[in-house]
Amino acid sequence: MEKMKFLIIGGDMRQIFLAIALKNAGHYVAAVYINCDICEKEGIALYDSVSAAITDCDVVILPLPFAGNVEHLNTPLWDGIVGIKEIFLNLGLHKEKIIVGGMIDKNSRILADKYGLTITDYLEREEFAVLNAIATAEGAISIAIDEMSVNIHSCNAVVLGFGRIGKLLCKDLKALSANVVSAARKKSDLAWIKANNYEAVTYSKLEYKLFDADVIFNTVPQLILNKNLLKLLKKDCLIIDLASKPGGVDFNAAALLGINTVWALSLPGKVSPVSSGKILMDTILNIVDEISVG
Repeated sequence: MEKMKFLIIGGDMRQIFLAIALKNAGHYVAAVYINCDICEKEGIALYDSVSAAITDCDVVILPLPFAGNVEHLNTPLWDGIVGIKEIFLNLGLHKEKIIVGGMIDKNSRILADKYGLTITDYLEREEFAVLNAIATAEGAISIAIDEMSVNIHSCNAVVLGFGRIGKLLCKDLKALSANVVSAARKKSDLAWIKANNYEAVTYSKLEYKLFDADVIFNTVPQLILNKNLLKLLKKDCLIIDLASKPGGVDFNAAALLGINTVWALSLPGKVSPVSSGKILMDTILNIVDEISVG
């Protein structure tokens, strides 16, 4: 691929190491709405506004997740707040740019359409989702080790959901000699759970597998662990919810019951930002290459 000019707007530490990876690959990289000494040391050009930076770039990279809330961009490394409309207004003046972002919500997509913008969501790419799930699974187990009073070895671990993250969690927990129960809806998933020598359970029978659980990992973004199921847990059971909003746990009920819960969002950016930045770079370069060829 020929050398290109990238503009990174907002985001967390993943975007920092994405910028460094792109620069090390020989590309020009600028960033806006990021306060970071690392960027300056690495020679990343830093700007205070999109309008000042966007003219000299080929590709615009928006953060993951894209929105901090309904109206504002996700900018945890910036002191102020940045309106999504402001970003789209500037990008709308440069529709020829390739624009990518992560976890673009419905409202933001509708707004982008009004400004005539096409944004490719890199979170929807399979190569990104699979490799990103590795960091999520490892980070979740790291939290469990820190928070639990027993070893992972021989503990009773329940994994809710058998998607990308659920599959990797089960594999990693089994490798650490945990007793693994995995819950799923699809008959095919239940078959694969059994084939991998984990204990399979449907959600309708989940209550029978919770009473002796030491740790529960949820990967399903809808309420699974309601008040009635939470009442079945041991007081020292740990719940780690990895699902995006609204999550899969009745957190208010868990608090009233004295159950330790951790809602662990965006783990890759927290536990392995360097690896995550490299995964982001590879995925984005794939997207750029496909758009350029197309």
